[in-house]
Amino acid sequence: MPTSGNLQEHGEEAEFTTADGRQVVRRARIVSRDYFNQITHNELTYYVTHPDAREDRFVHRFPMRYLFKFQVEHLLARCGFGIEAVYSDYDKSPYGSKYPGELIFVAKT
Repeated sequence: MPTSGNLQEHGEEAEFTTADGRQVVRRARIVSRDYFNQITHNELTYYVTHPDAREDRFVHRFPMRYLFKFQVEHLLARCGFGIEAVYSDYDKSPYGSKYPGELIFVAKT
């Protein structure tokens, strides 16, 4: 059963300006978590300020399923892949060195 998530917006992304002069800030929040099915229900909110000072707010809602390391290892093995490396970030930080980090696998058949 889903539980309520972190209803506060968060995000470390810097504001950016589009080619046509709009300023955009993106923030995220987890609306709910379904621990049994390993799914988070997320929102990305875009705050847009136009050059004429008009403001818009756009919300993109989506579910996201997450996997634990042992689950990915199992799935890759069942599909005939061998794991060459596991990283915590796209900069190839060792697995477990960053929390929360990404879960990045390098695998081959």
